[in-house]
Amino acid sequence: MKFHLLLSLLLLSRICLSDVHTFAIIGDAGVWNQTTKDIRNSIQKSNIKNLILPGDNIYDLELNYEDIWNKWSTHGFEFSVVAIGNHTKGYNEEMLYFKLPSEFYTKVMGPIRFIVLNSDNVDTAQEQASYLNQQLALAKEQFIFVVYHHPPFTLRHSWQERRNFHLTTRPILKKYNSKITALIVGHDHVASAVEFNTIPVIVAGAVWESFKIPPINYREQDFIAKTLWTSQGGFYWVRLDADTEKNQAWINFVEVTDSKKKVRCSIKIAPRPMIVSDNCYSKTRRDLLQHF
Repeated sequence: MKFHLLLSLLLLSRICLSDVHTFAIIGDAGVWNQTTKDIRNSIQKSNIKNLILPGDNIYDLELNYEDIWNKWSTHGFEFSVVAIGNHTKGYNEEMLYFKLPSEFYTKVMGPIRFIVLNSDNVDTAQEQASYLNQQLALAKEQFIFVVYHHPPFTLRHSWQERRNFHLTTRPILKKYNSKITALIVGHDHVASAVEFNTIPVIVAGAVWESFKIPPINYREQDFIAKTLWTSQGGFYWVRLDADTEKNQAWINFVEVTDSKKKVRCSIKIAPRPMIVSDNCYSKTRRDLLQHF
């Protein structure tokens, strides 16, 4: 009896000591239909309340943000980290609804720093690059994420769509490569994990629309972009777990079809090198990636 009591206390102490911060990433999610409802219900069943939105937060400009996102907030979800994309009713209106302090800003949540940029605004690209450099130089948190909408490499859309933004920010990413836990982006309507000069990039854009995009592996100037995993259709959200006790961060790509969810790929993104779990490698994906 004493042994079982001691074992229970030890297990309880481990649970109490464990400090896991969990988020759901849903990019390109600015519509409300059955698919986004299924995604919402799946996240809710996972007992996650903190959302990360890497842009494109509204598509139908005849609607208001309330028409879409109140269906989340009334269920207890919090818009913990929100980036502005290229589908918006205007920067000011989006900032007002989501209570953003600025177009680009920093949010610290305990051991995690989120540096959020507005990749849609190329006019402030130099200012944002200076801000990114400053924030990364100051950052001392255990986990550091940089969040914006447009990927710094070409998947479905060319990175040159926001050329000025990427040309000014990519050197900063390279400078602080080892300090950045991951980039979080959307825009390409796909779920994917990409290695960008060894920086993990979480592409979370397959919420209401999903494309089959072939993997990439190319060098451009002094940058290398390589796909580690990519969805082949299906609707996804991404679960992000940052464990301060183990000093690890994991992402899980969760496919939701007809209200049913399944983890299709799990990847340890921190510490590096990244580890891609066996569940990511179906025969189809092995064939896609075998020459990489």
